[in-house]
Amino acid sequence: SLFSLCLSLLLWTTAYGKMPLYHSPDHLDHKTTPPPPSHDTTLSHLQPYIPRCMAGMLLLHVGIDLFIEGVYDSYGKFDALEYSGIWLITVVMVTSGMSAGLLVGLISALFTYVYQSSIYVNPLRGYMTATTLRSRRWRHPEAERILADRLQGRHRILVLQLQGNLFFGNIVALTDKVKEILRDKSSRPDDNILIAMLDFALVTGMDSSAAQSISKLKSTMHEQYGIRMTVFVTGRREGFPCEYDLTRELLKSSSATDSMRDDPEPGEPPPSPAPRQFSQLSSGRRSFSSVMPVLVGDRVMETLDEALAYCEDLLVRRRSPGLESSTTDLMGEDKAKHGSIVSVDAGQVLQNLLPRADPQSLEKLLSFFQKETWRRGECLWRQGSVSTSLKLVTRGLLESILEDEAGTTEDIHPGAMIGEVGLVNGVPRFSTVVCKEDCVLYSLSDAQWLNLTQSDPALARIIDLIVIRYLSH
Repeated sequence: SLFSLCLSLLLWTTAYGKMPLYHSPDHLDHKTTPPPPSHDTTLSHLQPYIPRCMAGMLLLHVGIDLFIEGVYDSYGKFDALEYSGIWLITVVMVTSGMSAGLLVGLISALFTYVYQSSIYVNPLRGYMTATTLRSRRWRHPEAERILADRLQGRHRILVLQLQGNLFFGNIVALTDKVKEILRDKSSRPDDNILIAMLDFALVTGMDSSAAQSISKLKSTMHEQYGIRMTVFVTGRREGFPCEYDLTRELLKSSSATDSMRDDPEPGEPPPSPAPRQFSQLSSGRRSFSSVMPVLVGDRVMETLDEALAYCEDLLVRRRSPGLESSTTDLMGEDKAKHGSIVSVDAGQVLQNLLPRADPQSLEKLLSFFQKETWRRGECLWRQGSVSTSLKLVTRGLLESILEDEAGTTEDIHPGAMIGEVGLVNGVPRFSTVVCKEDCVLYSLSDAQWLNLTQSDPALARIIDLIVIRYLSH
């Protein structure tokens, strides 16, 4: 504005210097020489482009602010279709005026709505409590009792599975449906939800309007429906499938001070102390509770199983602090996060795989196994080969490879039983297994298995129960 004022004063002075009054003999008793024509001509050419101090500069500021907000600040927050529409509106508004820009904006919005509506499906695939969807983590029997309780356990976790593309045309219907579900749950005391989990694994795309609505929905669930924690599952390592930084928006207002067990729900028993560690195998790992505080607020996680395990730990710790770290699970992601066990006892592995079994029966069962030593790089079996044994892993690290699934792999840690389904059911191997380290295994051959089923069916039943437990996870 100051720069514009200076130019305007310069133009006014120049124009005043050409007035007849300025050149009259009576003016200061002499005639002043007019400015050079070239200078006058240059300023005259600039005059149409210099805005007036008030109205002109106000319009200039409004135009710049609209451009910054609509074009510059929105870069990276919209998908290609939406951002192309913004540029189209900007160009038309600059070249043809405000009215034409508004008309193009209306047409662009209608086109985007029709296009997205034609390819998008019902955004809510389904919903259920975590009694139906549960994590693969194997837990202490007391922890399982807590999680099975209707007032304290998995029934307090609601899982909402979303799908397809979320955009401004269907996000309102989605949020209304979620509110209706929560309203129905909150109307029944036995069905009150403590943790709401939104699974985005099947969501293929999301525009900025939908992302912002999800962020608002999170606040609504906390404030109106008493949800203590919301967990969002991205289903992919790179985060949510949108340009908008939804992760930052979801976490920026997350509380990090309130403990879930500070405010027990009506009708719940008081928290109880954690029992002694169920297995000495668990004591070799860092306690889960030492790295995961029990908080209300919001979480964003990559996989549904990770989110379910996290929420289950919260519920267990809420009733019995420390019990969430007492687990019979010695496999999977837990080892990668908390350190692998170097070596375990074969008898203790069986005890952890089937904690309710009689220790004497397990010792007798172990007598049918043969100890084996395998070197790094050796292959135990190939995918599709005949199943001739099952094995207990007591030392080292193995890798299971699905050869037809583009290199899908899974690490196998000490404490696992492998090959049990193939041996019991007589089906080919599901995957290739190789040693990533030197390993010590205990093997039950098909000949010994046949002998066991004929001589002691009750003992063979233990293997059947372990197979069932694996399949249930």
